[in-house]
Amino acid sequence: MNTSTAASPTVSSNLSDTFFYGNRRWGYDRETIIELQPGVETLWPLFPSDGEFSFGLVQEGVDHKSFLTFKDKFERVGKLKIKDSFKKPGATGGSGSFDRFESIFEDYDKEQQIFGYKKFPVKLLCDR
Repeated sequence: MNTSTAASPTVSSNLSDTFFYGNRRWGYDRETIIELQPGVETLWPLFPSDGEFSFGLVQEGVDHKSFLTFKDKFERVGKLKIKDSFKKPGATGGSGSFDRFESIFEDYDKEQQIFGYKKFPVKLLCDR
C-alpha cells in the first residue's frame, strides 16, 4: 500500500532498503531448527541476545469479499521471491475494511513494536 505522493517503489529498491516484520519462536534445539527451516541461521546474528530461533512472517489478512471493496487503493509494484523456508506465518491479523487496514499501516513500526515483532531485511528473506 503506497500512501505517499512520491514515485512508486520498485522491487529492487525494496530488496536493498526495506524490512519485513517477523516473529521469532523458540523451543527446538539448533539442529532441529535448521532442519525445519533451512537458512534461518543467517538471521540469528541480527539478534544475538535472542539465541537460536525459527522465523515467521507477520501477515495481515483480508477476506475476499472485503478486499473487493478497496482493492483499487493498492498498486502492485512487483513480486518478491520469498525463500520457501521463510514463507510460514509467525503471526496473523485480519482487517475487514480499508479504514482498519490503513490504521494498522499508518504507524506500522509502532503497531509491530506493541506485539514485540522485529525487523528483518528483505534481502535476507528473498531470493534475488
